[in-house]
Amino acid sequence: TNMDEEMVDNGKEITVKKEMLFKAEEAVIKENERKKHLDEEREKIEQLEELMLSKIKEEKQKMREKMEEEAKKMDVLEAEKHPTVTNDSVNREEERKKKEEEMEEEEEYKTRLEEEMDWAMSLKKQ
Repeated sequence: TNMDEEMVDNGKEITVKKEMLFKAEEAVIKENERKKHLDEEREKIEQLEELMLSKIKEEKQKMREKMEEEAKKMDVLEAEKHPTVTNDSVNREEERKKKEEEMEEEEEYKTRLEEEMDWAMSLKKQ
């Protein structure tokens, strides 16, 4: 009868709606899991970035200290050898400038590495 057909149709419609709801819930759960995984990966990457940056800063500081130490040694040696000779002090100043330039080049290289790393990380985050 008409009433029976209507009940069957309503039952089918309810079943379809329940299946759609179940699939939607599954999709939401999967999306949440994916987001959680991405957040965890992003955190790991940020920790690695911080570690690498601290290592680079550490290396820069060591280089600065070494350069300062070498400059002091040169000053002492020059003062002991030729306390009044201006030619040697000019040479010493040129050596110091050369070492400073080398250090600046190394710092620029490390800065470029940091920038490239930041760029790579930003790509990975996308």
